[in-house]
Amino acid sequence: RISRWGHTTPVCRPRFIVDGDAALVQRPLADTIHFVNQDDWALPAVENSLLDSETVAGRIRRQLG
Repeated sequence: RISRWGHTTPVCRPRFIVDGDAALVQRPLADTIHFVNQDDWALPAVENSLLDSETVAGRIRRQLG
């Protein structure tokens, strides 16, 4: 991620998602910090944020029991 003025700029290459790089940057840090951001897919779209928020919310619910 490249950040300037407080907003990330997605920088990707061909096969970014297929090769697993998107999944790598979306992994939670120490199972306590979760990343929900459209830029994690290197494809800025509000739909990605909505999908990720649903996924991460479920993951957090399971962790909390």
